[in-house]
Amino acid sequence: MREALDACPPGDGRQRGLLVVLNGDLSTAVTMLSAASGLGWSSYHHPAHVLVAVFLALLLGDRRTRLSRQILADLEREPVEVFDDDSEEASAAGVAPAPALATPSVAQLLAVSRCGTQVDGPLAVAMADAVQTIVTRRVDGVLREKRRRHYAGAAALAAVCLEVGAVTARRDEVSRWVTGLRRQYARFPAFQAELKAALAASGG
Repeated sequence: MREALDACPPGDGRQRGLLVVLNGDLSTAVTMLSAASGLGWSSYHHPAHVLVAVFLALLLGDRRTRLSRQILADLEREPVEVFDDDSEEASAAGVAPAPALATPSVAQLLAVSRCGTQVDGPLAVAMADAVQTIVTRRVDGVLREKRRRHYAGAAALAAVCLEVGAVTARRDEVSRWVTGLRRQYARFPAFQAELKAALAASGG
């Protein structure tokens, strides 16, 4: 795993973030996520798309609500098989399909690496803080830029922080943070509606 991390392009934040976690260096992953911006998550340069989900998976374990299961569903999906892009065309032409190389899902990689066994009290709190920090930036960026199609996702991330708060024995503190978001962005009724629905789905 160390060799893969060394070979990873420095600018590939998404891949580097996952490799750092799989290498067992969760503290560095916390630093990466805490320093990330609230926008640009779709870029491979940005680590949050992967690290937020990975942190939530490690922190919540099996204690997931309907909302967090939805958020973490992508981790369970197996990536598209490579070297198999034209298998349908080859089959239609009567040619044997090219060899396919199946790759594991992120969830499977986490299970194999057993990095979740390293999450203790102080580290869990640091990971939860990093998630809450990046979600705060995410909400601020999405609403500041009025990116309405991302309101639901930002609201879901804010709501799932309550689940993490329960795991880290800080639910009251996180609840006050959510209340602060609702007050700060009271003039965004569409976001408020999404947040209300997300909180209901998370049991908040």
